[in-house]
Amino acid sequence: MRISQTLLALAGLLGAFAVAFSAYASHSLMSSLPTALQQHIQLAVNYHLVHALLMVIASITALLHLDLWAQRFANLAATCCAAGILMFSGSFYIWALSGEKLLAKLTPVGGTSFILAWLFIALMALRGLKR
Repeated sequence: MRISQTLLALAGLLGAFAVAFSAYASHSLMSSLPTALQQHIQLAVNYHLVHALLMVIASITALLHLDLWAQRFANLAATCCAAGILMFSGSFYIWALSGEKLLAKLTPVGGTSFILAWLFIALMALRGLKR
C-alpha cells in the first residue's frame, strides 16, 4: 500500500473520530466543562474536521500520479495534518476528558503542523504541479 493510500485511510478514520467526538461532546461532555474549555473543544473539533478534509484532498492529489514533487508535497501536507490533529485537537480532547493539561504543551506544535500543511499545499501548487 502506498503512503498516499494509508494517509487517505487515516484521514477517513480521523474524520469519523471528529464527528463521533463532536457528538459525544455536545450530548454528554460540554455541560460539565467550564465555558473556556467548551470553546477550546469547539475550536479543536473545527480544526480537526477542516484538516481531516485537507488530508483527504492532499491524499487524493498524491494518488493522481501527478508530478513527483506534487506527490511529495501532498503527502507531507497530509502527514502534517495528521500530526496537527493528534497534537492540537488531541491535547484539548485529553484535557476535556481527563482534566490533564500536561499535553497542552503539544498544542502549539500541532498548530505549527497545520501551518506547515497549508504551506506544503502552496508548494505543491507552485512547484509540484508544473509539467
